[in-house]
Amino acid sequence: MGFDMLVRNTEGKVASGFLRPQFVGDVLYVHQNELKSNHNRMLNMSYRIGFTPPPDFRFGADAIYKFVHISAEGIYDRDTGLLCMIGCRHLDFQLNDQNSIINGSLDCESRIKVQFPPLHAEQAEIAKGPIESRRSKSDPLYFESLQLSSNSITTTQAKESIWKMKLEITMVVICCGGLIFGVLFRGRYILPKRGIPIP
Repeated sequence: MGFDMLVRNTEGKVASGFLRPQFVGDVLYVHQNELKSNHNRMLNMSYRIGFTPPPDFRFGADAIYKFVHISAEGIYDRDTGLLCMIGCRHLDFQLNDQNSIINGSLDCESRIKVQFPPLHAEQAEIAKGPIESRRSKSDPLYFESLQLSSNSITTTQAKESIWKMKLEITMVVICCGGLIFGVLFRGRYILPKRGIPIP
């Protein structure tokens, strides 16, 4: 349910970041077992979202962000894989034309939607969705829509990947063992013919 992500603005510029679950209901999210133990279709979830914009990444009006941090909470539909949240953006930026830094405030007018593969999906899909401002375009805190995306690996695929890796390691060990046995066997067969005693 958490992943590293790419965030793309309307100009096609890309920032790297993450989306990490914090709570499922009132239970601290440690791993996906929290989802499996909860049999409700609709789950209340909270997330921490962050990304680091490059210098040419436009985000909001005339502001320079070193890091964008959003705390978000909303509903996850485990059948459809859709996560809908309202986010509070931590305001910590410097205005382009001023030396003043605005920080310590929250802009809680962000809407985040993420389309995950369904919880028990067998195939990997891209987890993707928009981060949007609910403010009017004339508002200084308004920003144009951002698109987040990442590869989302399903639990089934992760298990298969681990199984394949174990199988490959086993095959390598067997092959190496067979090779060593073959060398020793040939040595025991060839050396006596050349008159070299075998210890």
